[in-house]
Amino acid sequence: MSKRNGDNADLSALSGLAPELAEMLVSVACDIALVLDDVGVIKSVSLGAIDPVVSNTNDWAGRRWSDTVTGDMRQLAEDFLEDLTSKGVSRKRQLNHSSVTGAEIPYSYTAVRLGQQGPTLAVGRDMRAVMAMQQRLMQAQQDIEQDYWQRRHTETRYRFLFQIATEPALILDESNFSIVDANQAAATHLRKTIAQLTGKPITDFVDTEDHAAMDCILDSARASAGASEAEIGLAAGMGRAGISVMSFHTDSAKVLLLRLRNVGKRPTEPTFADAGVEAALLSLARQTADAIVITDMRGRVSFANEAFLALAQSPSALQITGADLSAWITNGEVSIDDILEMARSGGCSGLVKARLLRQHGRLVDVELTATLLPSSDSVGFILRVSHDQGSAATAMPSKDVH
Repeated sequence: MSKRNGDNADLSALSGLAPELAEMLVSVACDIALVLDDVGVIKSVSLGAIDPVVSNTNDWAGRRWSDTVTGDMRQLAEDFLEDLTSKGVSRKRQLNHSSVTGAEIPYSYTAVRLGQQGPTLAVGRDMRAVMAMQQRLMQAQQDIEQDYWQRRHTETRYRFLFQIATEPALILDESNFSIVDANQAAATHLRKTIAQLTGKPITDFVDTEDHAAMDCILDSARASAGASEAEIGLAAGMGRAGISVMSFHTDSAKVLLLRLRNVGKRPTEPTFADAGVEAALLSLARQTADAIVITDMRGRVSFANEAFLALAQSPSALQITGADLSAWITNGEVSIDDILEMARSGGCSGLVKARLLRQHGRLVDVELTATLLPSSDSVGFILRVSHDQGSAATAMPSKDVH
């Protein structure tokens, strides 16, 4: 029964054995097999050893095949039969049947006509396990992508606070202690530009006599979860400085955050004018789209930019200045006191989910990061509306925040 001259093989000799073939196929190769007449009416139904739990299969005999599938699949079943009429075989199609519980069960069907005037044998495989696996794969991919962008979002905020901090700070490659990044305060303190600092070993800026001590404090920070502190001499006669070093993770690597606190004489020839830098940073904080608040160590607001006023729906900065930030931040994973303690002890709180209280008792989900600004004994907060919840707000009883 081989093909000749490009025509399909003549399977008419098997037409009388269609029910037996159906029973044989469900025992070895498929989950359901149907024998159809030339107009698509079901003549017999054979089920595999594991019942596919489609509903009313006992009543299918005598019904059109297209009447057994779910409503939106009927046209696909009719197209399936048209393929059989013109070609004698059909390409694979997915059709859904209703289960005994009312849920839809997907089956992948193929079919062949047994001769020009013979019946059609249609066989299907239950696709629930395959589709469940595909859904799990898609969900895993979405979770990975969401986690990636969440971490990128957090790192972007951290870098922003890192750059506007008035305390000198550097990020070091944990493997070789070279400088990966520096904020403007560090560049000013070390009399270099940020580009001149990047890629250089940190010991290039440490007095030769303190190289061993510097290596020791860096090794200690790399090996522990907490901050390591020491006092070292800076190179080029820049005096002595207290340093605090702690390890943290980025998307791609583990790095060290090194903060400098001057305890000796200050640099006398800064590359940049301090007043100009501070004015530029203040301008940036005022103009950025991120909501920025600066508080004292107890959480009392000393500065709030326009973006925060808009987010909190506050008419003016006077209404906020001097008040406790906890009057606006509520229902979070941790309290404002906890966030302040994380910033004081570790330098940065990391990303925290919270809720911000607007006027008239409206709540909006936000994400915030707090960073210690030691040179001014302050803590800087950056807030954004949560991407998970959008800007949808919920109501709660209003309270006075003045």
